[in-house]
Amino acid sequence: MMLIEWKKRRGVNAKSGVRILFAALVTVLVFAACTQASPIVGEIIQFGEYEWIVLDVLDDKALILTKDIIERHVYNDEQANVTWETCDLREYLNGLFLQIFKKEEQEQIIETKVSNPDNLWYGTNGGNDTNDRVFLLSIEEVDKYFGDSGDYLNKRRKDKLPDGNWGLVDDGYNLSNENDSDRIAKHEDAISFWWLRSPGNDVNCAATICNEGYVYVYGHFVFYSDGGVRPALWLKLQ
Repeated sequence: MMLIEWKKRRGVNAKSGVRILFAALVTVLVFAACTQASPIVGEIIQFGEYEWIVLDVLDDKALILTKDIIERHVYNDEQANVTWETCDLREYLNGLFLQIFKKEEQEQIIETKVSNPDNLWYGTNGGNDTNDRVFLLSIEEVDKYFGDSGDYLNKRRKDKLPDGNWGLVDDGYNLSNENDSDRIAKHEDAISFWWLRSPGNDVNCAATICNEGYVYVYGHFVFYSDGGVRPALWLKLQ
C-alpha cells in the first residue's frame, strides 16, 4: 500500500507501477541468465555425455577439451606414414564419435579450420590444414593453453654443432616445464598418456602427452593401441 500511494503522489497509477516493477525484474533475470550462459576459461562444463574444460572463449564461441581421457584408440589402424589429415582417428572423431551427440548438440559444434604445422624439433611434415568439427590439440595448443609458457616455440631443434652432430634442446624427446601436472589426465581413474594431432619424430609417429604430463615431442607409433583420446571442439555459445 505504501508503494502504491508513493507512486500515486508522482502521477503513476498502481497498474503502471506493477508493470514497471515486472519489466525491471524480467530485465534483471534475462541479464543474469545471459551472464551465466557464457563460460569462463578454466571452467568445467557439461556438454553431451562428457565434462569439458573451457580452454578459450572468443566472442560467441568457446574451445573445449574433455576433462578426462574418454577412451583408448589408435591414431591410425596400421603402422604407416600418415598426418592428422589422413589418419583414422580424425575420421573416427568426425564420424562415429560425432554421432554420439544429439542433433541440437551437433548444431552447436562449429566446423573449424585446423592448422597442422610441422614438428619444430624434427621438421616432420604436419600435412595440410584441415576443416574439422572435432579434433585433437596440437603441441602448440597444449603449450599455449596449459600455462602459455611458450616453451615449445622457444625451444626447438638447433643447427649442427661444431662436431657435426645435431644439437637437441632438453633430451630431444620431452618438453617438460612447470605445467606438467596440468597436462596429466586419467582414463577410468588410471593416469594414461594421450594423443596430440602433431607429428612426432617421423610421419609414422604422433606426439603425445605422457603419464607424467611431459609433451612427448618424439611421439609414439601411430598404431599404438593404448593411446588416450581427449577430443577438442569449438562450441557455439549463442
